Amino acid sequence: MVWVSTDSLDPIWFAHFADSLALSVGSQKSFLGGPYPWQRIAKRPIVFILSPGQFISHATGQDTIFISLDHLRGGWAPFLHEAAHELLAPPVPFWPYEYPDSLAEERSAASFPQ
Repeated sequence: MVWVSTDSLDPIWFAHFADSLALSVGSQKSFLGGPYPWQRIAKRPIVFILSPGQFISHATGQDTIFISLDHLRGGWAPFLHEAAHELLAPPVPFWPYEYPDSLAEERSAASFPQ
């Protein structure tokens, strides 16, 4: 899924881009296999949000990727790199701050490699 502001991109170009992105992410999923129990997003689609502004493209770890329109227009937006982060994200809890209870978070943080 790709979200972008109305009139941000040429509609014909955008349609071809979205098709190409779907094929690329599909190939990436096939290469990795799955869904496996360790994959956080499992069967859910990856949502790409193309947004104006200067920011570093990033994955949320919860099936959403933010890409700067400036990076897209410049030809250096890391779509598949960020998609790999989403596809390879382990299930919750993985990072210490994802534990629902503060004692579990503290125990995990104490043993989490820095």
